[in-house]
Amino acid sequence: MQLDQTTPTITVLGSAVVRGEPDEAVLSITLTVLEDAAGAALSDVSERSNALIALLDEAGVPKADRSTTGVTVDEEWDHTEQGRRSLGHRATARLSVRLAGPACWEAFSPGPPRSSGRGSKGCAG
Repeated sequence: MQLDQTTPTITVLGSAVVRGEPDEAVLSITLTVLEDAAGAALSDVSERSNALIALLDEAGVPKADRSTTGVTVDEEWDHTEQGRRSLGHRATARLSVRLAGPACWEAFSPGPPRSSGRGSKGCAG
């Protein structure tokens, strides 16, 4: 099938910019600990994770807006001319946290509470 070269055509090119206020932030948080023993590293990173969860609870971040995305324990090595040597075991916990709205962001910002009252309304309000 051949196109008729005399057929009128319209070609449109365009671009646009839409500005808006952000209404949420998604944080990827990584906690990591290096200890001699794997169990000690895992225990330490677990304590840190629990402390972070307590902070999120205090700030009013709903449980539905946070999740653990991974927990690992690996031996870490240093490679030298004499060979490799163990530096210990690194435990890592990864979390994803969704902060919805400025009231929630203020709960995590440095400085004095703002007029909305950091922590009083929190993320759930």
